[in-house]
Amino acid sequence: WHNSAENWKVAAGLATGGLDGATTNATYSDSQIFETGDIRLDYAYAEHKLDNITLIAGQHKNKFYSSMALWDGDVRPAGFTGQMKFDSMFVTAGYFQVRYIDRDIARMAAAQMGVDTGDLVAAVGYYDVNRVDEFLDVENLDPDYKYQIIDFYTQYTIKMDSMTIMPLAHIFYNAGAKGEPGQSVGGENLDP
Repeated sequence: WHNSAENWKVAAGLATGGLDGATTNATYSDSQIFETGDIRLDYAYAEHKLDNITLIAGQHKNKFYSSMALWDGDVRPAGFTGQMKFDSMFVTAGYFQVRYIDRDIARMAAAQMGVDTGDLVAAVGYYDVNRVDEFLDVENLDPDYKYQIIDFYTQYTIKMDSMTIMPLAHIFYNAGAKGEPGQSVGGENLDP
């Protein structure tokens, strides 16, 4: 539903797949013989625009520029997102529910700012997931371990007659990963 006169939009979508928030793929006969596929609610949100500001509440498509190295294209953040655009510059910020167990909520605060000229995108972002230690059941996890990603993303679009080429670079670092080798979520001898 889109009310262009008052700049409101309400949307919902369906997708195949299971509980995994990073994929909408459905594999038939994966766990049962001739099993049927599932159809689930993929997103449901309300969006309101005020001049150059967009406000979104609900579970929606990811508004942060990213590659699949950090965010799978199927991930749908649930929470609140605000985006301001001034000519080619933008700022996007959000506050999301990551996990809900027994009335306890792991949360993520996120912010990204950059330039989008149409051909060139360059953005710097920060993603802070907090209260993670209350939800991860890992024996050797350093209690100081945090998911605090700082990233830089850039892409350039080259349009030709019959195709479009879009080289990109995406670099990110977890500033909250501390501890000795073996204390990471992956365990073994990995350096956090």
